[in-house]
Amino acid sequence: MDNVKLEIVVLMFIIILVSYSCETSYNSRTYEYIPRTEEELFGYYNSRVLSIKNDSTLSLFIRYGGLGNSQSVKYLTKDNKLIIDSLNINKYFSEVFGTTFVYYNDSIVSEKTNDLYYSRKYTEKINKRLKRDFENSTYLILNNRKYKANPNAFRRVYKQIEPSKYDFIELDKTEAKRLYGINEKYKTYEFLKKKE
Repeated sequence: MDNVKLEIVVLMFIIILVSYSCETSYNSRTYEYIPRTEEELFGYYNSRVLSIKNDSTLSLFIRYGGLGNSQSVKYLTKDNKLIIDSLNINKYFSEVFGTTFVYYNDSIVSEKTNDLYYSRKYTEKINKRLKRDFENSTYLILNNRKYKANPNAFRRVYKQIEPSKYDFIELDKTEAKRLYGINEKYKTYEFLKKKE
């Protein structure tokens, strides 16, 4: 009798171990949407992430400002395409449900909206380059004072203003040179107080 109990315990342990290894052995891939326009980049940007968890489930994540929402969804793969289940129980993901994505190693593309979602590794590389390029080629103007764009400058500017009461506009390069002495190779953005 004790031998049978031991066999049952060992068998249960093997089943748990095998099911866990099958669940975690799938190579999870994460794809992130990269904004295409400056309005998306500087405006009220929403972050969208598709993460393939296993061979039939992917996780969707969307962030609006500081609020986020996520949901798991079933999908199929057929001829290098991801076909997302059309059942939508969440209004935040309406552009994704029922959509077919063309699947590549470094990206996926929505057939419905042509939105590109790049692999996390690729987006990290792009974000580093964009940040470096932005910091090396941009000035911010607030109250006739210029700041070289970097994280410290953004903190200084945002401590001085209430963002909802200001517009963020790009200055003409010749105007920026005339008013502030900024070389024409740089982009210049000015914070202007909204008229009440």
